[in-house]
Amino acid sequence: MSIFATEPTARLDELQAAVLRIKLCTLDERNARRQEIARAYTEAFSSLDLTLPWEDSQRASVYHQYVIPHPATRRAAHAFARAWY
Repeated sequence: MSIFATEPTARLDELQAAVLRIKLCTLDERNARRQEIARAYTEAFSSLDLTLPWEDSQRASVYHQYVIPHPATRRAAHAFARAWY
């Protein structure tokens, strides 16, 4: 018996499907708004010494997250990994 045979987590119930069906109607507008906000962030942060998300001419991000990596974050992640393992 597989564990996946008893796991219902990947299935949408009717209520989730109904909500997502409504949200799907405005997906393009919400994606465009996030792209607009990301452009404003990029413009505002461009003069700073940061690694900003890059644009690809063949793909367009919808910026579900606008991630700005920071060296301290990487160090903290490595320290956590060393402590955990």
